[in-house]
Amino acid sequence: MWTYSAYRELIAILQEKNFAFSFFGEKSGKDVYLRHDIDVSIDYALPLAELERALGVKSTYFVLAVSDAYNPFSEKNLEQLQQILSLGHEIGLHVWNSEKIASESALLEEALERPIRFFSLHRPASSSVDFSALAASGLINCYDPAYFSKESYISDSNGNFRVGDPYLFLKNFTGKRLQFLTHPLWWGEAPLEISERVRSLETHHASSFRSYLSGNIAAFKEAIECSPVGVE
Repeated sequence: MWTYSAYRELIAILQEKNFAFSFFGEKSGKDVYLRHDIDVSIDYALPLAELERALGVKSTYFVLAVSDAYNPFSEKNLEQLQQILSLGHEIGLHVWNSEKIASESALLEEALERPIRFFSLHRPASSSVDFSALAASGLINCYDPAYFSKESYISDSNGNFRVGDPYLFLKNFTGKRLQFLTHPLWWGEAPLEISERVRSLETHHASSFRSYLSGNIAAFKEAIECSPVGVE
């Protein structure tokens, strides 16, 4: 599990069951809505988008406009989001605060120069959700009953499929509508356990930040170059 090879097998089950891979808002009679919440890094999303393009399926990548983990408006990240769009996928808003849906979707729309049509709430607590704001946003809520029910939902949240074996769940699923949520950070070429994936993520972020410092702060670059081998 957690490899791109395993993901291919999961998609293949859905293809064999003749599901249409649809965007939220589309309905063919037998639809699967592939959804990816980008919680920590856009770097992990693009390889998955490329894999899906090769498999002939489309999905929606939900991006945090405001995040301590990544800046979606950096040149590098915007380029990656544009690449995801060019592969035939969609970008949606991943949002912490329901009252910020309109303002944050506007930021993404301006940066990407295209409409944002969908949103997903990030770790929602019922007490913090402004349902009037959801209705007034004009965007499609991926937790709307038209696209979501506990019986027709599979997610890898926290590196765990709560439905049990995802292969068996998909093979035995008999409904006409399914929402399949993944988080790109859990998936990769190598068959790593979740604990190993977390350590890999930490290393990736440290390396990215180090590259940023080296490229933008001369004193940091000079200090690294002057450090003895093995000393930082």
